[in-house]
Amino acid sequence: MTSILCGVKIGTRTLARSVAWTAGGVVAIAVNLWVDRVAPDLFSFEIFYVIPILAVALGGGRIPGALIGAFAAVAWTFDTMQEDGFAAPSMAWNFTTRLAIFVGLAVLVDLYRARGTRLAEIDRHREDSLALVAHKLRQTATRIGSVTGAIAARRETDGIVNEARIALDHQARELQRMAEDVLDMNVLEARRFRLNVSDVDLTELVTDVARDIGRGQVQLVVQAEPVIVEGDADRLRVMVAHLIGNAVKYSPAGASILVTVASGHAEARIVVKDTGIGLGPSDLTVMFQKYGQAQTAKTAGTQGVGLGLYVTRLLAEAHGGRVSAESVGPGLGSTFQLSLPVRQPKGAS
Repeated sequence: MTSILCGVKIGTRTLARSVAWTAGGVVAIAVNLWVDRVAPDLFSFEIFYVIPILAVALGGGRIPGALIGAFAAVAWTFDTMQEDGFAAPSMAWNFTTRLAIFVGLAVLVDLYRARGTRLAEIDRHREDSLALVAHKLRQTATRIGSVTGAIAARRETDGIVNEARIALDHQARELQRMAEDVLDMNVLEARRFRLNVSDVDLTELVTDVARDIGRGQVQLVVQAEPVIVEGDADRLRVMVAHLIGNAVKYSPAGASILVTVASGHAEARIVVKDTGIGLGPSDLTVMFQKYGQAQTAKTAGTQGVGLGLYVTRLLAEAHGGRVSAESVGPGLGSTFQLSLPVRQPKGAS
């Protein structure tokens, strides 16, 4: 019963909207005819037959648009007959051609409107699906983390169990990171995000991130004076975490990863240099694309989803910056550079 009532309500609203748009179109064309009678030399009134058709088809749909198109054809033909006299063949031809053009225009406009609505629905469905996937990934990561935490609390765990716990804990972190990447990509592509801009000490931020995820592999080289940028601290942290985490992931255990923070020429630069698997020439063109996968990572069997660097590029561009990569070749390490505008001193031009 409820579904029937909802259907009746929706149908009533649709009918009322169609009637309102149709009435508005009739009024607009009637006003057009009246103005043409009162001041025939004021403007070229033919275009004002088309405008109501476009408006009604966009707002009310195909049927109201077609009705207004038919009414416009009748009105225009009648107006022509009043000015030029009655001639059945020419009147029939004028009416037929104008009817076909106006009704066809209304149908095409409605198809365009329906296509836009459908694309918007697809986008919303995609966003909802990605949000659900990210939620499930987070949920799974949390459950795995709870299990590994419980195992770690048991002092009697043997070596095999402990190794399994470490592996599970690593996978939980990977799932959590993947969920964050999916959510970030979803928001960035939909352009539904807002940067909470403030002054950020980039040197301090990079040091904190390196300490959190470097696991002793990161050698920091930073300049003595803080580098201040205007940006979203949380988003900046995401970018830096992706670059350093990427270097750690694709470098052998115990390798040295060099992270440099510097400024000059009105921009701050974060450079992450590793001695890992390196990149081939073809890899450099896909690294920052959506789902981009380096061939060297596939060969090494350590490839990820391909969203981290893509998200990093989108965030860098949102901050007015850029991110780039270079490598001598496979097996010779990689260098990633994130460039961001430096905060300009007050009064600087």
